[in-house]
Amino acid sequence: MNEDKLNRIEELMDELKVISYDEHDVMCNSSFIKIKSGEYRLNNGKCITRERVTKRSNGMDAVVIFAINTNNEIIMVVQPRFFLPTDKKVTIEMPAGYMDSDEGVIDAGKRELLEETGYSSDKFYVVDKYYPSLGYSGESISILLAYDCLKKSDQDLDEDEFVNYFEVSLDELEYLINNNYIIDATTKLAYYEGINYLKKNNLLDVVGGSNV
Repeated sequence: MNEDKLNRIEELMDELKVISYDEHDVMCNSSFIKIKSGEYRLNNGKCITRERVTKRSNGMDAVVIFAINTNNEIIMVVQPRFFLPTDKKVTIEMPAGYMDSDEGVIDAGKRELLEETGYSSDKFYVVDKYYPSLGYSGESISILLAYDCLKKSDQDLDEDEFVNYFEVSLDELEYLINNNYIIDATTKLAYYEGINYLKKNNLLDVVGGSNV
């Protein structure tokens, strides 16, 4: 990028950066989330008020796993999503979940994959990290790739957690995406980022070839 343009972009960012803020808890009866309201002063002298959603424990950061078994199949999960404006209120996604406060990203990915599907792998890699909802949350989601996954155990779900899983070829996964069986933004991004990672690292054979 042209250096002058980059400097201009940095000036625009500097004008709107937060230089101080004050937050307080808002009354909320939820056992899962809490809400903070805050006043944030910008470098341009303006002050704005925003609400922020956080979890009551363990932070908000999460992981999603593009998991491939030894048969070159991608491991997918099905679970209810109650707030979807659809009749079934259920989605197909890649395995995912929140990190515990004392976990690293890879450890969280291994735990979530094992709990939701019973699959395990020692070949886990961090592909990317993004922030899905900056308008009201600082939650980050790390995209992980795991391959040579082996079935090690039954699912180990929480009492109020209901997850089914299945395996698909890469062509079948693309069919599900292209025909709106998969509408989850995190899964779509993990798919595209995962494929790019496989291409860059000459690992396309782990999903059955190089025709992608």
